[in-house]
Amino acid sequence: MKLIFSEVMDRLKDELGFTEDQQMAKHMKMSNAAYSERKTRDSLPYEKIINICRDRGISSDYIFTGIRGELNGKIIHTLDQSDFDETKMIVVPYFENIKSIPTVSTDQPDNLSYIILPKLDHPELLSEGYTLNAVSINDDSMEGTILNGGILLFDINDHGMESGKIYVIQSGSEKMLKRIFNDPSTPDKVLLKSDNIYYPPFDVNRNEVEVIGRVVVIYNRAKLI
Repeated sequence: MKLIFSEVMDRLKDELGFTEDQQMAKHMKMSNAAYSERKTRDSLPYEKIINICRDRGISSDYIFTGIRGELNGKIIHTLDQSDFDETKMIVVPYFENIKSIPTVSTDQPDNLSYIILPKLDHPELLSEGYTLNAVSINDDSMEGTILNGGILLFDINDHGMESGKIYVIQSGSEKMLKRIFNDPSTPDKVLLKSDNIYYPPFDVNRNEVEVIGRVVVIYNRAKLI
C-alpha cells in the first residue's frame, strides 16, 4: 500500500484538531516551506509522525493506514475446508510469536495454525494482492504503534527495505520486528529502530539482515475464537 502524504497528514490533523497545514507544520517544528516541499514530493516525515502519535496517545497504525479495525476471526489447527467457505473467508497462516516464524516461507511447520477471517469484515485485506502470514506480539519493543498482545499481518512476498516501514526480519540468530531506515551516506548499512523509546536504535550491515516480510496491517485489538 502506497502511503500518500496528504491522506496520512489529514488523518493526523483530524486527530490533533487542526484544520490547516500551517498548524501541522508548526506542531512538527517545520517551516511552512519545508512542509510544502515534503507534500509536493509525497515524502512523509515518519519519525516526527511516530513521535507525535506516541506523545499524544494516537494510533500510528490508524494514521498510516486509515484502518481502525479489530481482528475478528477464529483459529483452526488443521486446514479442513469443511470449516469454512473459501468464497467468504480469508485463510492466513498464524504463528504464536515472532520466534516461531520460519525464515523461509515455504518451510512451514507441521503443526501450523490458521486464522479464518470473514471477507466482509476485513475488506482492507482483499485489494492489495498480499500473501499474508499472521503473528501475535509478545513484547513491548514497538509500543506506541503495536501493543503487546496485538496481531500483525505481514506480506511474505515483500522483502524490500523501504525506509520507515516495519518488517519482520532476522539478523544473526534473532528474529525481530523493527522499523528500517536507510541513510544514503552509508548504503551498506541500515538503521533498525523500535517505536518504544526505551529500546535504542542500532546499525547493522545490510547484508546481515534477512527480511521475512513487511508488516501491512496491525490489529491492537483481536477477538479470536
